Amino acid sequence: MKAILLAAGQGSRLMPLTQEQPKCMVPLYGKPLIEHIINALKGQNTLEVTLVTGYKGNILQEHLLKTFSDVRFSFVTNDDFSNSNMVHSLFLALRHQQNDVLISYTDIVYEHQYFK
Repeated sequence: MKAILLAAGQGSRLMPLTQEQPKCMVPLYGKPLIEHIINALKGQNTLEVTLVTGYKGNILQEHLLKTFSDVRFSFVTNDDFSNSNMVHSLFLALRHQQNDVLISYTDIVYEHQYFK
C-alpha cells in the first residue's frame, strides 16, 4: 500500500508548540505524532509515503529520513500553505500517484489494526 500524508499546515492553534516545528512533530507519548502514524502504516506494510509539506517542511523531511530508513519517502511542497487548504495539498500529491493510495492527515493518530 502507498500513502499520502498531508503535513503542510502551520498548526497555529497549537502555538507555542509549533513555533519551531510543524504540527505533526508535536510529541505524543514521547514521540512526534508523525512517527505514530508512520509506524501504523508500516504495520500494514506501507513502505512508500508521499508527504506534502509546507510550514517548516525541511525540519520534518530531515527527521523522517533520519528516523525511517526502511520507508521510501517522496516529498511534495505546498509553498502556498498559509493561503491554501488540505485539498490543495492533496491535489499537489495526487499528481504523482498512479495506483491505489491511502490518504491521511498527520495530526490524527491511529493504530495499524484499524486498516482492516
